[in-house]
Amino acid sequence: MPDAPLDPDACYAAISTRDARFDGRFFVGVSSTGIYCRPTCHSKLPKRENCTFFRTAAEAEAAGYRPCLQCRPETAPGYSPADAMTSLAQRTARAIEDDYASITSLEDLSTRLGYTSRHVRRAFEQEFHVSPRQYLETCRLLLAKNLLTETTLPVSEVALACGFKSVRRFNDAFVERYRMPPTKLRKNACCKRNGSNKAQVDATIRVTLGYRPPYAWDRILAFLAPRAIPGVEVVKPPTAPDARDGLYARTARLLARDGSPVTGWVRVTHHPRRDALVLEASDSLALVLPQVITRIKDLFDLRCEPVAIAQHLSGMSAVSPQLPIVGLRVPGCFDPFEMATRAVLGQQISVKAATTLAGRLATNFGTPLQTPIEGLTCTFPTAEDLLALGNGFGDALGQLGVTRQRQRTIHALAEGISSGAILTDSNAEPDEQIASLVELPGIGDWTANYLAMRILRYTDAFPASDLGVRKVLAPRTPREIKEFAQNWSPWRAYATLNLWNVEEAT
Repeated sequence: MPDAPLDPDACYAAISTRDARFDGRFFVGVSSTGIYCRPTCHSKLPKRENCTFFRTAAEAEAAGYRPCLQCRPETAPGYSPADAMTSLAQRTARAIEDDYASITSLEDLSTRLGYTSRHVRRAFEQEFHVSPRQYLETCRLLLAKNLLTETTLPVSEVALACGFKSVRRFNDAFVERYRMPPTKLRKNACCKRNGSNKAQVDATIRVTLGYRPPYAWDRILAFLAPRAIPGVEVVKPPTAPDARDGLYARTARLLARDGSPVTGWVRVTHHPRRDALVLEASDSLALVLPQVITRIKDLFDLRCEPVAIAQHLSGMSAVSPQLPIVGLRVPGCFDPFEMATRAVLGQQISVKAATTLAGRLATNFGTPLQTPIEGLTCTFPTAEDLLALGNGFGDALGQLGVTRQRQRTIHALAEGISSGAILTDSNAEPDEQIASLVELPGIGDWTANYLAMRILRYTDAFPASDLGVRKVLAPRTPREIKEFAQNWSPWRAYATLNLWNVEEAT
């Protein structure tokens, strides 16, 4: 909170990863240089004993520190006349990565972000030293290179899947960047794969998604398995921690660039020798592949810095000698409305009972789908699907066993997500989102923090009232638990997963 005292250890952990989400929330003065910086500064990480943390730039200057010429504290969120240049650049990059196939122009992207294209371009070039257009084209070409190497999709479909308006534009960009036509890369890939120029017939799209090791693959599947929605998800945990036989599969329903719905299936397996997950998707999802990739990265927390986080949580060994678990990830979500609905259904009932209710919703209101994977039969209903029930919303859900209180909560969530008011912007201020969530009927502190942890990817979310957390940290009172957990900030979401793993093992 704005008036809360800064935790020096939490602040140092934040600057060690240069996470933009902490930009503007505090500044660090370095006694060895007499300079103060933003948490995102790319200068060499100072020693802990040389750091003093300040709430504002004014405090740092009053203490005798000069502003850094590299990270320019005057441009931090909340202080810059240009209105948070670095924060805007980070939001722009994330927006591009989330769905670079559907971006039609910088002007449209800038409008979505609420700024002029000139301002977005200036902020982006200042932060990344390339233009948004160059960054966008790099994202598209890297995906194209992956698809040409690992799939047999026609070059024309690869071009469209990656967001190019024409095959000619794709060919020109590919030749300019890689000094070869895409057909040559495809030919070389086929030779390596088969020992000939003839590619195997395979309509499935395969993409390799790397991660920073270690990765607790067995534990994330163990978390997802009991929560898998019947008909929508299939999870098979591996037979051993380092085995490759575990998998996650699900149906998907996304919107193409023209607003039309696209359905299909995805399957994720582990390739530990390559430090990567292997994503397979039905060819029907080719046009929304960037969305699929982003959602799988979020679901499996592939942007995590596991070693740095484990080092910060090393004090958890006082709770249990097996903690922290290095490589543990915080599961995200593939679809915000599905995740939010599943969380509400799980309030005050068992995981198994909530999963059964979610399966009934999918079977009755989702879209039937034929897939080659046993158990995947339908997509989960969208917010709009349920709102279309109109006055029959309550009766329809009531017949499935959903209580009236949860009916009201799900309806409020559907309205908020459908309108874009909640849980739709990954760059939204998490504390504001949590405050908005608790104003909804039936949403308390636990549910709001759980949704922030899994949907908004908020690393410092902490459901302090969670039964499992309270059990492991007993006999501390709820207030003492919150104070004790402050030691784990800004990675309390990861601390929560560690505590849940201890609780499940006991």
